Amino acid sequence: YIESERPVVNTASPYESDRQLCDAFRFHFDEPPMGASYHAALAAAAAEALGRLGVDVATARAMELGCGPGRSVLELAKRGVAVAHGADRTAKAFQCTAQRVLTEG
Repeated sequence: YIESERPVVNTASPYESDRQLCDAFRFHFDEPPMGASYHAALAAAAAEALGRLGVDVATARAMELGCGPGRSVLELAKRGVAVAHGADRTAKAFQCTAQRVLTEG
C-alpha cells in the first residue's frame, strides 16, 4: 500500500469503455480452445523451475510486476505458492481476479 499527497484522478479505464480492448482482455480468463492457458503454463514452468532449484513451492514467495489483472499470480497461488503478490498501475484490473478468487476459492 502506498500513500501519496498527489491528487488521485479517477477516469474511466479503457477496459470499461473500449469494446475491442475489453474483448482482448478476455484472453486472461477465457479458456483457450486448445491446450493450457498461457498463465497456467507460465505458473507451471515457474513451479517446475522452483523444484529444480530445490525450493519447495509451499514456502516460495512470488512477485509479478505489471501483472494486469493478476492472472499469473492467481495461477501461482492455485499451485500452492505460499505468498503471491501482483502489482500494476491499473488496480481496477484486479477486480476481475478478486471476483474469481471469491467465487472459486
